[in-house]
Amino acid sequence: MNFLRPFAAVLFLAALAACSDGKKAPEQKAAFPVVTAISRLADTPVMIEATGRVEASQTVGIRARIGGALEKIHFTEGQAVRAGQLLFTIDRRPYLAALRNKEAALAKSKAELAHAEGELARYRSAVKKGLVSQEEVESAAVSAASLKATVLANETDVESAKLDLDYCLLTAPFAGIAGATQTHVGDLIKANADMPLVTINAIRPVHIAFTLPGKYLADLRHRPDGGPLAVSLYPAGREEQPLTGELFFMDNTVGENSGAILLKARYANEQAELWPGQMLRLEIKIRTIPNAVLAPSRAVQIGQDGMYVYVVRDDKTVEYRPVRTGERFQDETVVVSGLNPGEKVVTEGQLQLRAGAAVREQAAKAGAKP
Repeated sequence: MNFLRPFAAVLFLAALAACSDGKKAPEQKAAFPVVTAISRLADTPVMIEATGRVEASQTVGIRARIGGALEKIHFTEGQAVRAGQLLFTIDRRPYLAALRNKEAALAKSKAELAHAEGELARYRSAVKKGLVSQEEVESAAVSAASLKATVLANETDVESAKLDLDYCLLTAPFAGIAGATQTHVGDLIKANADMPLVTINAIRPVHIAFTLPGKYLADLRHRPDGGPLAVSLYPAGREEQPLTGELFFMDNTVGENSGAILLKARYANEQAELWPGQMLRLEIKIRTIPNAVLAPSRAVQIGQDGMYVYVVRDDKTVEYRPVRTGERFQDETVVVSGLNPGEKVVTEGQLQLRAGAAVREQAAKAGAKP
């Protein structure tokens, strides 16, 4: 049996080696690379964003009050016009002839009135001498009164004819930009037609109409300083240099279906930066939150149980921290509860983390947005 001993020794050593290889080394935690930021305390403005549409501060459709042939157009469509500038001329000749006819009728009635008043004066003198009866005096008085009424009526006709003649000249009621003309020289113009000859929009200033949720009604109505709200306007191409207008109109009701309220801002528009119908983004600062805890918005995550952040502890592990958030300002979010100022939060790399995970801080990638 001695010949089996070497073989048994080999088996024993192999088994020992197998047992030795099966032992696991102590497990060490892997540190996940993350980017962090420090929460801070600051007075934070509450900014509301909305989308607005530019409107003309005044708009009018120029219509003719009388009919006739269009004789001349005195402006270039699409160009600026002055207040009182002549826009259209309607053929005045028929209305000038009518005026002369009315003036002639007035002159005739005035002459007849003068004659009747002279007759009345003579009858009144003669009745005292018994040369005419009282009935003849009264008849002369009635005739004079009737002619006096005729004169008044003819004077009204003359004034009306003068107005018709004036209506042949169509002028701009205010300064603005003329739109496209809807007629041409020689066209027969109808009085009070549905389609205006041209539309004029006043663009200095302009109005910007927009809506906001009704929950901001109290902030909009009760301003601490009592002054108008400033509105920052961001037309396309001016994201870095907003224009500044002011709120001047708030509708008297909140929309029943939308729950929103209509507002309007005014902008001077001296350089005609804005144009009616243009869409733009705007911001309004409605109030300021004093001593608010701010964290980068990228640190705030949404989970099944609500908002949360990962807070980096002194031992380089993270703590899962549920938070309640408020308003956002630029790239930061107000944390109402769950976070203290000065705590370090994870802004990048949250997807690979869990509560208690070890982390290794690293710098943000160059060019990355905060």
